[in-house]
Amino acid sequence: MEVGPVIMVDGDNSVSFTQICSHLKSSVELVEGSSSTGRWAVTGYRVGGGSIKRRVLRAGFRGLVNTLFPGLSGLDSQSGLKVYGCSNFAISCLSGVGGWGGDVEVLHNAKVKLEGKVGTVEVEWRDVEGGTLMGRGWGKRAKDMAGEVTRLRIKTLLGGRGGREEEVGTSRES
Repeated sequence: MEVGPVIMVDGDNSVSFTQICSHLKSSVELVEGSSSTGRWAVTGYRVGGGSIKRRVLRAGFRGLVNTLFPGLSGLDSQSGLKVYGCSNFAISCLSGVGGWGGDVEVLHNAKVKLEGKVGTVEVEWRDVEGGTLMGRGWGKRAKDMAGEVTRLRIKTLLGGRGGREEEVGTSRES
């Protein structure tokens, strides 16, 4: 039985409530009629400007993700707004990967492991005071981002799956 979808939003208010509602509606429309029930993920794709720091980090992070995870090319793997199908969400929660690596893992699970549908919808973003990439220390954050994604790639290459998916009854069958 499928329950869902599950929506997650970063806690820094970089996406308005109106955008969240619109994104949820667009996400459901994107996967309607698909045979990938529960095995999908849709991320918000940032449109608009952003600070110089944000643009530099975004370009570097996307480049690294596209190199380590070629199947995710063209997707915004750093999105603060995500809508998942339940099967994909359950697997991602059980693996224990968080932070920036968690966003990448959800997309990887949906597209590669679960052979589901993955897509993006446009979201108007704003950098807010107190947000993760605002202020000082963004060089350290860039290293943290790269480290998390590299560890995730090593884990996936070694066949790491979190080890508890079977307990929730998630499988490739719909």
